[in-house]
Amino acid sequence: MDDVKPFQFLEIGFYNGKGFDSYQEFLPRAEMHSIEIACIEPGPRSEGKWPWGNFPSGNPRYQEYLDDNKLHCGDGSDFEYLQETWTTKMKRPGAPPLKVVVEDASHLSDHMAKSLFFWFPKIEPGGIMVVEDVQPIPEANNFRLHVVPQVLKDLHYCGSPTFQDKACFPTIWPLLQSVHCEMHICVFERNNEPAVEYTTKDLSFPPPHALHSEECLLRAHN
Repeated sequence: MDDVKPFQFLEIGFYNGKGFDSYQEFLPRAEMHSIEIACIEPGPRSEGKWPWGNFPSGNPRYQEYLDDNKLHCGDGSDFEYLQETWTTKMKRPGAPPLKVVVEDASHLSDHMAKSLFFWFPKIEPGGIMVVEDVQPIPEANNFRLHVVPQVLKDLHYCGSPTFQDKACFPTIWPLLQSVHCEMHICVFERNNEPAVEYTTKDLSFPPPHALHSEECLLRAHN
């Protein structure tokens, strides 16, 4: 691993940190980051707090991860929080490039889609994004049944107006090299195009049809 250049690794969904511990052990050249909602201020969700317990605090290295700016407590589906985390914690002068993102958080389809759209363009060429548990969790069904097929359609989109068609996800398809799905996991691979910095919510998050594939996948565009 000594010949591997430093890079950033991001996990979305720290939970109790056992996975993060393992990633850190096996990726010694990575600058490690993880996002987790369960370590925000306790209290009612209606007040933007977390009522179901601080799962990360049971990890023996919990305070160390916080102090070392590796564990970031917040809502991984909230645009303002993600933008702040990216611009203040990760995209720093001289920081290594973001190369690996693992989405293993709520497993809600809309959250998974938001993670894909926000983080995939920021991954440097040749990097990957892993989305875990696309099945058999029912809450993830719409990601597997609507988002993934549209990404696959875009993978074969040639950009020609002759076919009266257009890319379903124009912020994703120019950066996509391949998609591999097996054993409940999908891996989205970046091509050699430079990373893209979208700063507005409408470009950084999924379009309205992301979870309604009939709007793009099953209908020709004139």
